[in-house]
Amino acid sequence: MPEYSISNKDLTTFLLVTFGFTIGMGCAMAFAYTKYPVSAFGIIQMYYPAIGVMAALLLNNQKRKTLPIKFYGAYLFFTVISVFFLLAEVFVFHKDLGMYIDGWIIVGSITLFFMYSLPDEKEKMYNFGLGFRKNIKVSIRYIMLFYIYV
Repeated sequence: MPEYSISNKDLTTFLLVTFGFTIGMGCAMAFAYTKYPVSAFGIIQMYYPAIGVMAALLLNNQKRKTLPIKFYGAYLFFTVISVFFLLAEVFVFHKDLGMYIDGWIIVGSITLFFMYSLPDEKEKMYNFGLGFRKNIKVSIRYIMLFYIYV
C-alpha cells in the first residue's frame, strides 16, 4: 500500500467531519445572521478541513503510531473550544464575538507553535510534511503572491 493511499473509511470520516461541521455551523450562522455579525463563523470554518484530516488519521490504527499526537490534540482542543465559545457567545450571551474570538485564535496559534517546538514532536511533524524548512522557498513565493494580490 503506497504511503499516500486513502481508504474509503478515511475518506468517509474526512467528508463527514468536514461537511458535518460546516452544515451544522451553517445552520447556527443562519439563525444568528439577522441579529449579529457573523464574521467569526467564517474564521472558525477555516479549521474544519484540518479537523477532518486529523480525525481520519487519528481513527486509522496504522498511522496513529506515527502522528504528532500532542500537536493534533492541541489543534483539536482549540478548534472545538472555539466552536463552543462561538455558539455560547451568540446564543447564550447574545454578544458579538469580534475581538474575543481573535484573541482566542492568537492564544491558540502561540500554543500550537510551542507544541510544534517540542523535540519529540518535531520529527513526527517533518515526517508528515509539516516542517518549516521543507519547501520554504516555494512557501515564501506563495505568501508573497498572496500579499501582492490582496
